[in-house]
This record gives sequence, structure tokens and C-alpha cells, in this order.
Amino acid sequence: LSRLLQQIHDYLNASDWERQVAGAKEKINFFMENYRITDNDLLIALDSAKINLNEKLSQLETYAIQFDQYIRDNYDAQDL
Repeated sequence: LSRLLQQIHDYLNASDWERQVAGAKEKINFFMENYRITDNDLLIALDSAKINLNEKLSQLETYAIQFDQYIRDNYDAQDL
């Protein structure tokens, strides 16, 4: 067991986990300080997404109505 613990210890030392964690923390702090996203930014993005979705749904509804009319105009309902 002590040999296994020593191997784990050696592995962790070789991997330099503390330096890697410190580096990741530094990068996160840099990002948070320089690229802040506010609640308002999020609400604006969500509102924009809702508007785009509603536009696409409206287009899809128009295409479905046109397709339905095309089928009615060009095919006999009994054949379908």
C-alpha cells in the first residue's frame, strides 16, 4: 500500500497539478474580468433568439400552407 501511495504521490508531483490548477484559475479570473456578461446581456440574447425562432416558425407555417395548397391544386384527394 505504501508503494502505491508513493507512486501516486510521484505521479501527482510529476504532473505538477498545483501549477496547472493555478494556471486555470488565472485564466478564469482573466476571462471573468475582461468578458463580463450581465443579466441584461443574457435577456437581450434570449429575446433575440425568441424573435428569430418566431420568424422561422412563421416561415414554416407559410411553407406548410403553400405546400398544402399545392397538393390540393395538383393532386386528386382520392389518389392520396
